[in-house]
Amino acid sequence: MNNKEHLIELSKSLKFKLKSEVEQDILILYDELDRKMKHMKLINTENIEPMTRMDDEPIHFLREDIPGPTLDKQIILNNAPNTFEDFISINRKGKND
Repeated sequence: MNNKEHLIELSKSLKFKLKSEVEQDILILYDELDRKMKHMKLINTENIEPMTRMDDEPIHFLREDIPGPTLDKQIILNNAPNTFEDFISINRKGKND
């Protein structure tokens, strides 16, 4: 299967309708990425130790988890459009809807 056939099959499975110019742009970008990945395979990585991270020190972007006030469960249930016992009920969306 060539790239164009694969793209068409993939777009159908995702229920996308691609315009021909978008399809061409994707194929051009894919070919460029594929060419660059093949070039990377030419790099000699013998005697190079695997890395678990790019930097020496880990960087933590997450803040400390500080518990705060929460909403009352009954207020939430009273404001929900649909409930079942002590839970909020949502409608299922899928293929057959």
